Amino acid sequence: MTPSPQNWLSQLANLTITPNAPARWNNSVGYTGEFATVGVSAIYSAGNLETDQAHGASRTDDDKYGLGLRYENGPLKIGAIYQAVKYKAHYDGGWLEASSGEDETQKDWMLGAAYDFGFATLAGSWQQGRDVLGASGFDVDLWQIGLIIPVVGEDTFNLAYGQAKLDGGNAIMGEGGSVKPKSLGAAYLHPLSKRTTVYAAYT
Repeated sequence: MTPSPQNWLSQLANLTITPNAPARWNNSVGYTGEFATVGVSAIYSAGNLETDQAHGASRTDDDKYGLGLRYENGPLKIGAIYQAVKYKAHYDGGWLEASSGEDETQKDWMLGAAYDFGFATLAGSWQQGRDVLGASGFDVDLWQIGLIIPVVGEDTFNLAYGQAKLDGGNAIMGEGGSVKPKSLGAAYLHPLSKRTTVYAAYT
């Protein structure tokens, strides 16, 4: 929706816990339960990715599953998510072994919390991805912190900063290779209705 650092950095790092298109799993079944101040959700997807690449290679994502837990009580909100995607790489008629570094399960988890002080809401999150895209040793750490400040009526001003660390592993960036992209986002939101919001933003 708005240009939050987690939005852009999670997409850049190929994480599965993201508000972007990769979070929409096809061929899936899910469950959502509400129990007073606690919510539980679960999903399983058979996947639908069959991607042909150069040199006779292809990649599939045959199994995906996720679990979520959230707690909400007054001004406090806390959430936790775990997701896993099993990748397989195929080269010239033979399935790669896990030791090749291309046949791993990507494992993501995220913790987030927010507290409404009245004059502003402070929110933050921390997430990790391991063996991203099935590549052994390709690991990602991402954090974000932000403020939601009421302005006039239901209008709010949102400000957030985030940073990721991508450790590519030997196969991707060479030994010890890593990058640390950073993102700052600011947005002014004006709700027109429960389903429509106009906003001006910069990231």
